[in-house]
Amino acid sequence: IWEEREHVCKNCKEELSENVPMQTFVSYFSHQKSKGAYPELRLEKTNIDLNCSICHHLWDHGDKEKFYQRTKK
Repeated sequence: IWEEREHVCKNCKEELSENVPMQTFVSYFSHQKSKGAYPELRLEKTNIDLNCSICHHLWDHGDKEKFYQRTKK
């Protein structure tokens, strides 16, 4: 996915760097439908977005209002 897509957050358009700690790098891979509720989609490329750590956290932890406030077109 990293090799196939532009290295920017799908939501806020922040540039994503691979020169970060591994924990930050893996946080770029955000599931649209959660792995817990949809384990069969865990590795499905169409279910994975590249998002910055902030947008990923907002998406996963239910603060969709703040997530959408960061949205840039």
